[in-house]
Amino acid sequence: MKNHMTLLARLERISPILALRTLFAWEAPVLEDESGLTVAEPEDGARELRDAQDRALLSARTVGDDIQIVSHEALLEQPDHDLNLSLQALGFAKNPLRMSAEQFHDRVLGIDAAWCLLQRFKDAGAQDPQEVTTRMLQIASEWNALRIDCFEGRTSTSKVARVEELRELLAHPQWKTAGVEKVTLNEDPRGSALSLKFANRTWETEVPAVSMNWQVAQPIAQAKPKARDKNSVRGTGAPSKAILLPRATKIRAEVLAVLQAVQITGSEVRIIERLSPKLYKAVNDVLTELGGKWSTSRQVHVFEACPQEAIGAAITNGELLTAKDYEFFPTPDELVAELVLLAGVSPGMRVLGVHLISVQKVTVRASPQSEDWRGVCSRGERKCLSRFEFLLVS
Repeated sequence: MKNHMTLLARLERISPILALRTLFAWEAPVLEDESGLTVAEPEDGARELRDAQDRALLSARTVGDDIQIVSHEALLEQPDHDLNLSLQALGFAKNPLRMSAEQFHDRVLGIDAAWCLLQRFKDAGAQDPQEVTTRMLQIASEWNALRIDCFEGRTSTSKVARVEELRELLAHPQWKTAGVEKVTLNEDPRGSALSLKFANRTWETEVPAVSMNWQVAQPIAQAKPKARDKNSVRGTGAPSKAILLPRATKIRAEVLAVLQAVQITGSEVRIIERLSPKLYKAVNDVLTELGGKWSTSRQVHVFEACPQEAIGAAITNGELLTAKDYEFFPTPDELVAELVLLAGVSPGMRVLGVHLISVQKVTVRASPQSEDWRGVCSRGERKCLSRFEFLLVS
């Protein structure tokens, strides 16, 4: 969420976010913007955002339950345009982008609420508006999940204890340094999660449960044609027929919807919805493939580090590279030992041009975090290298 806040902090006005809302069919195509940004409805049924020179910047079209958004040349040539910053915060990683209209609309509403709260803390004189906004939104999201559990009778000793911890946390005087006089936990799960009383405002500010669990995107550059040898792939010089790139596994729409709603707290992921056994298995398979391990005692999937970026990437891309995609078959320890012996590999040496060598329970010093390991690691005890990677053997 910190990356989202960094982008939103660069927006001086909320108008680009409001402009993006007009792209949806159920929103009114009305926009008042000082920069001359307007919304148009061509005869083909699409909606377009145009600049003061009447150039098309963005267009959107409804395709079934999805929305397809296209960024046009006039916008692509302005990477620092407020619309581009907003799209980056929304995870606009492809051009054109097609995804569930409801899902994308939720994202727009999410950054809308986050930007407004960020401005409240800026106006209140908070020392670090981005940090305090991020923290408050995280608390709101966690409290929303807890109050739903309480409302539906899914309480436990640990959940009750956590509610008391949140009450004590929000009653701490530290919030006054951010300009907040009082924070209220709203009990009704149908409304906002928190109410904040800022010292410089008469009315309370309502904070909804916002879970920005997708990955921010890099600026989308203009497509440039590249000359490429017809007999090579990705500049490797290898004949195209010799390259067999893995094909990622598509993630079903219902699984993506569940992943969007999970609660991420540190290295823990909690599924807050009641799922059918079949759907739970599918979601569990994805979380496990991403490195999560189910904890029965805590009723969460536990990761080695915060999985927000990994889960966000899976949601954005709608697909996941699994061990099956790489046709992973564990090489017997004896065969790997014989291979290393025949190759005459000594400590510190790098083996270049490894072709789908799988590594399991052998003396290989490599980890997903190290700069020497750039292969695919779906689980800590199972590793598989692609043909373009290096293997550090000891």
